[in-house]
Amino acid sequence: MCNSVNPSACLCPAIGGGGIEQACGSTGYGRANVKPDLHRGHHKLSWISPKAETRDTGKYGYGVFAIESFAKDERIALLGGHILTLKELMTLGGKSQEMAYQIGDDLFSAYATEEELKIWRSGLAGDYFNHSCAPNAGFRGMIEVVAMREIEAGEQITFDYATCSTQSFDDMDCQCGAANCRGRFTGEDWKLPELQQWYRGYFQPFIKGKIEQLLSGDSSE
Repeated sequence: MCNSVNPSACLCPAIGGGGIEQACGSTGYGRANVKPDLHRGHHKLSWISPKAETRDTGKYGYGVFAIESFAKDERIALLGGHILTLKELMTLGGKSQEMAYQIGDDLFSAYATEEELKIWRSGLAGDYFNHSCAPNAGFRGMIEVVAMREIEAGEQITFDYATCSTQSFDDMDCQCGAANCRGRFTGEDWKLPELQQWYRGYFQPFIKGKIEQLLSGDSSE
């Protein structure tokens, strides 16, 4: 998620066409100076495909980039972490809150120990997926990130945070540069009909359930 260590989550200008961007760094910004065994693949909590890597975009912080092509619906990553309630996450605050992924109405996957946060701050964690309003990836289940369409080598891999967040503390201005950039991401964006259509099949399951409830006419949402 967007944070001071990884500002590219908020400021990732699109440079491609056809409604889907090749985001910042995809044309060859310098690679981060990190150890190969942690640069991609396994690390303590998450798994990133060997066909992808964390890279310093050179201007906008870290991002995840394809170093080989991905087919539509191919697995890109499995995002791990400590499973925390919202109350537990708020007690940690700071960096744990900033990088947490929401996996339920009151459940989050987050780094919680100082050792884990140190790895994350260093750029070695691997799972620095940035937001875009015209993404090339989404979710299949609670922790699996998959390609929404074919992704070419060199592209930055992004997903729309609307597919996994309903929380206001994730709200942020967006300057992704996509033609359809919303200008701001909020935890209410999953309610937008156009996003529900575009990302059908790629929302976190708990948001899929909320959408189905909303469309059924249930006013509780």
